[in-house]
Order: sequence, then C-alpha cells, then structure tokens
Amino acid sequence: MAEKGFGAIAKKMHLDGASLFLIVSLLAVGLFYEFSAMLFCALLGVFLIVLFIKNKELAVYVNLTSVSVFTIALFYLLSSLWAVDGGAAFAGFFRFMPVPLFLILLWQRDKDGKEKVTAYLPFIGVIMTAVSAGLAQIPALSEYFTVAGRLSGFFAYPNTFAMFLLVCLILTLTGGKFGVKNALYAIVLLGGILYSGSRTVFVLTAVSLILLIFTVKNRKVKIAVGAGLGAVALAAVLIALLSDGYSVFGRFLTISLSSSTFIGRFLYFKDALPIILEHPFGTGYLGYYYLQQEFQTGLYSVRYVHNDILQLALDVGIIPALLFVASIIRSIFSKNTSGTLRIILLVFTAHALFDFDLQFIGMFMLFITLLDTHSGKTVILKKPVFFTVCTSVLSIMALWLTAAFALMSFGANEASARIYSANTQNDTVLLTEAETTAEMAEIAERILSRNAHVSVAYSAKAREAFSAGNFASVINHKKQVLRLAPFAYEEYEEYCTMLITGISLYEQAGDIQSADYCRAELVSCAEKLYSLPEKMSGEGKKIKDQPRIAFPQNITEYIEKTEVYLEG
Repeated sequence: MAEKGFGAIAKKMHLDGASLFLIVSLLAVGLFYEFSAMLFCALLGVFLIVLFIKNKELAVYVNLTSVSVFTIALFYLLSSLWAVDGGAAFAGFFRFMPVPLFLILLWQRDKDGKEKVTAYLPFIGVIMTAVSAGLAQIPALSEYFTVAGRLSGFFAYPNTFAMFLLVCLILTLTGGKFGVKNALYAIVLLGGILYSGSRTVFVLTAVSLILLIFTVKNRKVKIAVGAGLGAVALAAVLIALLSDGYSVFGRFLTISLSSSTFIGRFLYFKDALPIILEHPFGTGYLGYYYLQQEFQTGLYSVRYVHNDILQLALDVGIIPALLFVASIIRSIFSKNTSGTLRIILLVFTAHALFDFDLQFIGMFMLFITLLDTHSGKTVILKKPVFFTVCTSVLSIMALWLTAAFALMSFGANEASARIYSANTQNDTVLLTEAETTAEMAEIAERILSRNAHVSVAYSAKAREAFSAGNFASVINHKKQVLRLAPFAYEEYEEYCTMLITGISLYEQAGDIQSADYCRAELVSCAEKLYSLPEKMSGEGKKIKDQPRIAFPQNITEYIEKTEVYLEG
C-alpha cells in the first residue's frame, strides 16, 4: 500500500529523520533557547527509541568525532559537580544533548547518503531570507527578524544567520548541475549575507568564492563563482560610494583591525584564557557568564566569549575542547571529506573562532553533519533494552526541564521555580520583581546558596540590611558586590547614598565612631571607582564602552568634605 500524506512527501524529497530534525532545528531559532534544545533532546530520544525497535539495531561509529562529541556531553554532566552554578550546569547538559543524539541518527545513514541531509539547506536558506526580509518591512514584526536594522533571519542574531547563508551559498554553487535555479538561489543568499551586515562573513564569503574558483572543475560553476566574486567586489565599491555610514550596509565601511568590535573580541579572549587555566575541567554551562565581571579588564557584558573553542574550554574543560579541535582538523584532511565540505568546514571554523555559532544547537548539529562521522570502527547495537531505558530517562528529564525553561522564557517565573528550583536565571528575574526587601533577601539567599558569584544577590541583601538600619551588614554585602562587579557604576552610587544616610543617622544618634567608620568606607568606595582605569587593559581602553568614573556633583562634594574631615 502506497504511503500517503507527509510521509510520502518526505520520502519523495529524500527527507529522512536526520534531514527533518536538522531543518526544523534551524528554523526554530537554531535551538538557541534552552527550552527548545531540551524539547529537541526529548523528541530525538523518542525517535531513536522507535527507530531502534523498528530496525532492531543501531549503528555506532567509533572515531575522533564521536569520541569528542560524547566526551563533551559527559563533561557537561560531570561539570555540575564542580561548576560555578550547579543548577545551570545540569540544565546545560540537556541543552547540549541534541548534538550526540543527532549524531547517532546520522549514523543510521550510509556514508554516501549523509550529504543528502544537507541537500535542502539552500532551499531553506532562500526561504528564510525571503520570508524574514519581507516580514522585516512590517513595523510590528521587524524586531523579530532584524537587529539594529540588520537582517537576522530566524536566528535573531545576524552573524550566525549570515554564516548559515554562506554554508547554503557554497552548497548552491557546488550542488551538481548548475542552472537558473542555482543562480537565483545564489543571488538571494548573497543578498541575505549583505543585508545581515556581518563584516566577518562578508570577508569569508570573498575567501570562499576565491577557494571555489581554484577547486571546482565545472566551467559554469567557475563562471557563476566569478560572477559572485565580482558582485561582492561591486557591492563593496557601491557601499563605499553610496552608503551614509550609518545604514546596515555602512557597517562594511568599518571593516578594520582597529574597530571596537574586533578589539573587543580579543579583549574577551585575553580575559578568558586565565580562567581556563584556573579551571582546566571547566566552569559548567554559564559559568563564564557568572564569573565574567570578576576578571574582565574592560567594560562589557556578553553571555558567551565569542569563540566556540574557548567557550567549550570554559564550559567543559581543556580536554574536551582539544578533542573537538582534533576532530575538526582530522575531518578537514580526511579522504572522506569532499572539497565542498572541506571549504565549508574551513570558513565555518574560522567564523566560530570569532563568534558563538555553536551556541545555536541547530548550527552545532549542522557542523557535526559536515565532520567525518562515518570513519573508524563500526559497532552494531542489537539489544535495545539498556539504550531504551537510558534514553527514556533522558527524554523524560528533558521534558521536565523543557517545561521549567519554557515557563521562564514566557514570563511565568514563579511557576518555573516550582518545577525547577535550581535555575539562577529564573531566580534573578524573581529577585528584580520582588515587592519587599524581605522577599528579595530570601530569594538572594537561595541564589547564593548555589552560586556565590551573583552580585545582584548581594546587592539585594544590602538593600534589605539598609531597610533594617543594619549598616555593618550593608557594608559587608556592598563590599562583596564591588568585588564581584567592579565596573557596575550604579552599585557605587547606591552604596555612597546608603553610606551618606548612615553617617547622618549615626551623627543624630551621637555615635561618632560608627559615623566615622561609614565616612572611611565612603572614601574607600570613591577610591575604588576612581582607580578603575588602572584595572583596565590596553584593549579595554580601546573599545567603545568605557566605565563611568565620576559621581554626581552632590556626592562628589560630600566625598571631598569627608576626605577633609578625616584628614583633619
């Protein structure tokens, strides 16, 4: 009996489970949000169980790629034992798990059939570009498809969107017989890259086209690639002549090794390297984010370090990161890797060294698809019981966390906390929404019990102490805040205001000793703010964002009078 409906369409289009999961993952914001990745973990787990039972076997390949991926997964789980935030690290394991599960799904295709998984990506890239570019013109919807006027597709991040389009462009130019359809696809994809305003991908596009000219043999493709390269050059000239420098295309005029964005990347790397050496087994998922303010030598706030290899080392340690690098190098030089995939791997890896593409789990799944996954020893699993039990537990727990993180993402923070109480991200939101200082202090204590690096929790405890008139506690907690977040100007100003109030109250009570202690702390607080330039590195002084190191006039004058008083 013939198949009907979606199954028949999928079969006709050669869309198997791996293809569908990859395409949907890329359309679903690249699985950037925790809840979407966790949901995919559960769905992939169930799909693999059904596939195992149906086929009565699963193929597993033991090679450098598989060892690196499963080592990363293992260390994501183990890192919860020593992580900066155990709750975040545990959730991070489930966020990453779609990658190894997708690798298992890829293994069920033969070596030659794996490339069919990427066959429809150019079509997806074209549709994503056309739809997002069209909807971006509607004011009510533009914020969902653009960032600062730059097209972000379905990723909500222009740089990763541009990288995805570059992958699609290379596949389009090398995908068999080159015809009108390929040419139209290439035009749309190249237009999407330009509209994204991604300077790095713009350069990588030119590099890719040059490499293709020297590697492809098809004359039509060479002509098309040459035309594409000419279009890139023409675009650069037109941008230089016509752009006002402030539009999305004007960004290409600022391609420079001395730009704030470029220097900022190296500032992040330089600040992160000592943390990697201090924590060779990783800090767990989001550990870098929570530690960041303590070690940064410039004013910035980023969730990820903008280098996927360094991010892996920060999250799960040096060993898994080095294994992953080795698997990339092995794949690039593998005889099983085609010339097209080799170029894609080169430019994809180059971009990942300056951004966080692999934090989009869908992009990580795409990257794994490009690697050499089918070499090495083949193991055929024929007993589904152990695999089924383990994967079922994994899927059930992933669904539990999906509910908690989905509720958080949609603003139901109290409900989220009832499902998963170890979520510091969620508790931080609850902290800002607390209506009383007592409630703030309770939530802050809960946060600090599992993560001692959250400055806003100490700040909340300081406010609770201030409301109770306990200035010794105010000073203790605010010192912790300034230690953890030395560039947070608002904390300095709030602390000074609290201390000035304390001085006044102690003077009214005739407690001169306590008033003088507050005065000394006031001067010390000001000195810490004024000395911030000394804490900054050369790169930190060159980026656009600079710390504020001056108080309002009334506070400055009070501090100056206090200094005179203490000196006298």
